[in-house]
Amino acid sequence: MVFTGGRTCPQCEIYKKALESANCELVDEYVDVYVYPEKTHGFNIMSLPVTVVLRNGHEVGRKNGAMTAKKLKEFIDGCNTQ
Repeated sequence: MVFTGGRTCPQCEIYKKALESANCELVDEYVDVYVYPEKTHGFNIMSLPVTVVLRNGHEVGRKNGAMTAKKLKEFIDGCNTQ
């Protein structure tokens, strides 16, 4: 799963810190869209933060906005049942 955000996005920074403090191991990669814009090509990101769930390199779920660690797990579990 990829979490995209940006250092100039206050909501992104709060979300990132909440996930770190919750020791959330669900996020495989955090991509700052301002530092690594090339990593977000093909994701059609229109707002931040965005959490994208990938399976075999293909998007199977997307959620805009911040979530608690519990809501993130529920979201990922829902993607895994598809």
